[in-house]
Amino acid sequence: MASGKHTMDLQVSIHKMWTYISDINRWAPTIPGYVSHEIVNEKQSKWAIKGDLGLMKKTANLQVDIKQWEEPKKVSFDFKSLSGDFVGNGSYEAVALGDNHTHITGYLVIEPEARGPMAAMQKTILKKFVPNITKEITIAVAEQIVEIEKGSNSRV
Repeated sequence: MASGKHTMDLQVSIHKMWTYISDINRWAPTIPGYVSHEIVNEKQSKWAIKGDLGLMKKTANLQVDIKQWEEPKKVSFDFKSLSGDFVGNGSYEAVALGDNHTHITGYLVIEPEARGPMAAMQKTILKKFVPNITKEITIAVAEQIVEIEKGSNSRV
């Protein structure tokens, strides 16, 4: 199992952040490696993500199942590779530090499904990859939220 966690503080209200995070269509394209996504229903979506694991470059087709929407502070999810390569889970959590100040944390865990020598190699690669991609995803989403917030403030 490989895991990652990244935290940031943003000058945006928790409610504005939730408006953005609660709409998968708004932030999905900001994910590093994003190829496409399809909303199946309010709890499930299918994604295509291009991953660069150093020696291995691969497009992963994922099923993502939302476990919990807890407005305005948390969304948690499980995911699995449709080819059976890996499973995982993650979450986004927010804590209001003030009216326009929010602390966010992105979490990600990935477990390879392979067995034997292949599993050992995948685990080694994922131990480096998962913390980095968790940071990249958290930053990409946060930057988009801040950009949208700047744009809405300039129109006032």
